[in-house]
Amino acid sequence: MKQITRLALAMLALVFASPSFASNDVVTINGLPLFVSTVGSGAVIPVAVYNSTSAPLSVAGAPNSSVPISISTATTTQLVALSGSTKIYVTAWDVIAAGTGNFQLEYGTGTNCGTGTTALTGSYNLTAQAGIAKGNGLAAVLVVPAGNALCALTSAAVGMYGSVSYTQF
Repeated sequence: MKQITRLALAMLALVFASPSFASNDVVTINGLPLFVSTVGSGAVIPVAVYNSTSAPLSVAGAPNSSVPISISTATTTQLVALSGSTKIYVTAWDVIAAGTGNFQLEYGTGTNCGTGTTALTGSYNLTAQAGIAKGNGLAAVLVVPAGNALCALTSAAVGMYGSVSYTQF
């Protein structure tokens, strides 16, 4: 994550002071896209800072969701449904294996990402009680393009358990 400079902090102060932004808007301040949301009192807060390629550098405070990973067969399982207009930003994920098998995150369309499937991660070869965790919920570690679902691919009939934290916008 890039370090926030004094200029960036000044731009964030403008967001706090402005009543003209609505929740879940993406606004531009001095050419820097910024995702904003509201808190319980209605105050607008910045929740994501973007870089020049429109990829979020941070989605801290964004309205996150999570889904469990609980797979016990060799299959492709949809974890997050597709939305035609929003991207899925995975901010953290973890999985632990109950036996030996491969685990991979991918995206695609159709039932359980059956068409247009593209790998988001490599295939992790896990053994019993071994796992992997990525991200801390503060920034996107994986991005699923709009119009695609997030799925998990497993290679063996062993339990793969964990969770995925994400936000969509």
